[in-house]
Amino acid sequence: MVRAEIDGPDGTLYSGQLWDISRSGAAISFGRKTFEVPKESEVQLRLRSRHGPEIVAMLSSVRWMDVDYGATFVGLRFSSAIQSGTFLDAFLQANAEIL
Repeated sequence: MVRAEIDGPDGTLYSGQLWDISRSGAAISFGRKTFEVPKESEVQLRLRSRHGPEIVAMLSSVRWMDVDYGATFVGLRFSSAIQSGTFLDAFLQANAEIL
């Protein structure tokens, strides 16, 4: 799993796991933790590679939030493209070739 961190607009740090990703956005799972950031808020997302020290940070906007069976999921839209050459770029390219 890829560790995810979100800096909320009020400075609160939310830690979770990457649930799903595309070139335009991501879904993050926070387990049973709460996520109290209003929809459309701009946040700083950091994703940490599980295979090394690489961190990809990007501005994102909160698009949706859902609590299902006690687990909190948050959907984000990236404000810019995923930087070429990062572990996320390589992951998305590899998975596009499989499909």
